Amino acid sequence: MMKKILGTVILLSFAALAQGAILAQTESPAPMPPPPLASPSPSPSPLIKAKNLDSACMQAAVDKRETAIIAGVDAYSATVRLALSARKDALKVAWGIADAKERRMVLKKVWKDFKVTSEKARKDFKLAKRAAWDQFNRDRKACGSSGASDDPTNVSADNNL
Repeated sequence: MMKKILGTVILLSFAALAQGAILAQTESPAPMPPPPLASPSPSPSPLIKAKNLDSACMQAAVDKRETAIIAGVDAYSATVRLALSARKDALKVAWGIADAKERRMVLKKVWKDFKVTSEKARKDFKLAKRAAWDQFNRDRKACGSSGASDDPTNVSADNNL
């Protein structure tokens, strides 16, 4: 009886999904909006200095930020690589222990040590990114008034690192 009910629920679910897909295909798409009109004045070339903006200063600020983030990635990667290598060696040793109680205790410690090390590496990297972006924001303000408004990107741009 339970199999029949489950089968019926699954069959009805597939039917509902198929009906939704068919309805989605038969609906007429919304009309496309007209293309935007060309702006009367083209935006300035990146090589042209904007009012009160020191382009060389901005380039140096970007270089400084990106170099700091790359160094943070390198440090994080090296730390995690060492932690993984240490974990591998410690796990091999732990699995060589004959006494089950001692082996479990050693395995638990190995995993705990790896977790602590990797969490610290992640925290240190997050702090390095934040410090790089904070310094960049200070440097950007010193470069002129439109530095912040031309590129509103912030530290959230690197959240996927």
